[in-house]
Amino acid sequence: MKIKKFNRMIAAVVAIALWPASAPVVAHHSTAEYDQTVKREYAGEVTGVFWKNPHVILHVATTENGATEEWTLEGASISTQTRRGLTADIVKVGDQVRFAGYVSTRRANDMLVENLLLPDGREIFLRGGNASVQWPDATRVALQTGIDPELASQAEADGLFRIWSWGRLQPGWWFFGDTGNFPLTEAALAKHAEWNEFTDNLQLECVAPGMPNTMGNPYPIEFVQEGSNILMRAEEFDVTRTIHMDGSTAENAMPSHLGFSVGHWENENTLVVSTSKINYPYFNRVGVSQSEAVTTLEKFIVDDAKGELHYELTVTDPWALTEPYNWKALWVWRPGEVVATYDCTVEQ
Repeated sequence: MKIKKFNRMIAAVVAIALWPASAPVVAHHSTAEYDQTVKREYAGEVTGVFWKNPHVILHVATTENGATEEWTLEGASISTQTRRGLTADIVKVGDQVRFAGYVSTRRANDMLVENLLLPDGREIFLRGGNASVQWPDATRVALQTGIDPELASQAEADGLFRIWSWGRLQPGWWFFGDTGNFPLTEAALAKHAEWNEFTDNLQLECVAPGMPNTMGNPYPIEFVQEGSNILMRAEEFDVTRTIHMDGSTAENAMPSHLGFSVGHWENENTLVVSTSKINYPYFNRVGVSQSEAVTTLEKFIVDDAKGELHYELTVTDPWALTEPYNWKALWVWRPGEVVATYDCTVEQ
């Protein structure tokens, strides 16, 4: 079933099941439109299944007092669902289901779905995280870890050059922070006031985020050596960054969403990367803008003993920020993890 463009995945949450059960929940958009103080439950027939990245969408028709309503249910990404062992064939058009979640305060019959009760009595969690059981008598579907045992047995640590999984976030995470979280200029605040969450979110059109936005990617990343340079591959939106280690400079580089990155080793465990020539319009994913004067300084610090990759980011933009913005994050090594194909698809 098709829905109008403006009614696509505006605020679905990506539940990250890549690390401990307490892993953070993040989104391609603010979840402010959903009333998460009250979980609501309904029953109906599945009329459409969109099992693609960036999020699962189900369409369910409910009937009450002779009136039929069409619901749009928004769940976590396919990257998340697949790692947890949930695939597209788990729910089909024609299935009679019960569903529970949080209803939008802005769009009619739109829900951030958390629990789904299948016709065979199994309960699955489409939002992720530590969702509470909605139907105690149901069979709870055990979630998998997404780790390939064979790959895990063959994995070898090689400093930076391995696959890293999302670890934890610094409090006050900027990725979906509103304007009060940043030292914004008056110009940036005015620009943000013009942002339309239903039409201006590029990720809803499957446009890969640029720098520094892309570094909030909650899925695995991988560093590989390519000649003298280093490639950083991110699963989300199938992004590949080139970190120039061969003496190249950004002087004659053409601006791009990812910019031009130049790296050097501060010591054997710390890679320092400077990026300029960025022409991606947004600093984060909820409408905070940046200018083409933006630059970033990153440090990737490997802790071999703990199997951790510590990340430090400094963003400087005299147009958008009154002072540099700093952020820290963590990736962890989970032997057997893979960087899967994201293959973002827009529901028409």
